Amino acid sequence: MDSKVIKHRNEIKDNISFEESNAIKGLLIFLIILGHNRIFSAVASSQCWMWLYSFHVYSFFLLPFFYPEKGINGDRIRNNAVKLLYVYLIWFIIYSLCYQIMLHIVPSLAKSDTIPTAFQYILAMLTGSQSLLGNTSGFMVLWFLPVMFSMLLIKGLRERFKNSKMWPIVFTFGVICYIMLIDFRYKAPFSYSIISNIDMVSPIAVFRGLGAFAIGYLSFILYEKLKWWGGVAYLLIFLIASTVWFIFSVVDNSLYWILKPLMTVSFFLSIFCFRHYIGKSSLLQTLGKYSMPIYLVHPFLCILFSSEIFNLQVTSDMKGIILVILSQIIITATSYGIVFLIYKLKYLKRFLFPDSYKELFNI
Repeated sequence: MDSKVIKHRNEIKDNISFEESNAIKGLLIFLIILGHNRIFSAVASSQCWMWLYSFHVYSFFLLPFFYPEKGINGDRIRNNAVKLLYVYLIWFIIYSLCYQIMLHIVPSLAKSDTIPTAFQYILAMLTGSQSLLGNTSGFMVLWFLPVMFSMLLIKGLRERFKNSKMWPIVFTFGVICYIMLIDFRYKAPFSYSIISNIDMVSPIAVFRGLGAFAIGYLSFILYEKLKWWGGVAYLLIFLIASTVWFIFSVVDNSLYWILKPLMTVSFFLSIFCFRHYIGKSSLLQTLGKYSMPIYLVHPFLCILFSSEIFNLQVTSDMKGIILVILSQIIITATSYGIVFLIYKLKYLKRFLFPDSYKELFNI
């Protein structure tokens, strides 16, 4: 990266405040809860569901590329390992135990007809494989944490050794990982077992981390090269890509391969450009401040407030829309309330959501 890009990058990052960053996270976590909301899934079409998944969660991986460069050191690696990998392991155990309890109450929640082996549990913990996480812990959402750790590690190494000639090769491999493991995640031209097998040999989800690094780095370079564009232009691109998806996906949803990265980047850059307006929302700031704990707590509530539990016949009419709105408000508010209470209990917060290795070990 040349000096002009670095200079402009720091200028951009100086213009994003903690409030704006938290507000963006708050918007994204709200959309993620919507995507996991089982009543929404029952009401929305598969096209709508895939559309939402094209941009809501991966926008989280783009945001760190617009923060001030920090490089990498031992403290940062340890803190990220605690915030992401330690929390990942703790919540994997919590999810696994709760999943077994829920299966005794609602057997239909089972992800597989077979009982996972001890080896599968170990492999799921070591790799963050989505399919293994689903079959063992009952929740696939944990994949986000090891992917974020790997991406931040690669990003930090890139900032520390930015003059190395190896980065074009790393970036190219990252693009391949993005296409294979992320772009083809929900619609692939080959057997999904190939993606699943790659995940199972990827320690701490490093291949997905490379893919996230590639799309994140590419999004910033695109923003830098087209810095004269405004949020309206990116929003227009997002709306056009979304319209094309909804019109033509009914006939051929292979368009998803092309439209997914386009919608991911254009959506994120549009909300980034409008961050000064989004950042004024105290509600989004509050949600964003606790976005990761909310991310880990909300899956339980999504199951609790589901049509299967309440035996509801959800349809795509006004009644269904009202149920989606009500369930979304309840799940979001309750998730925040639970997290707020956890943060009030010092030792529980330190055990479940430590911010650093010093906090975890009470140094």
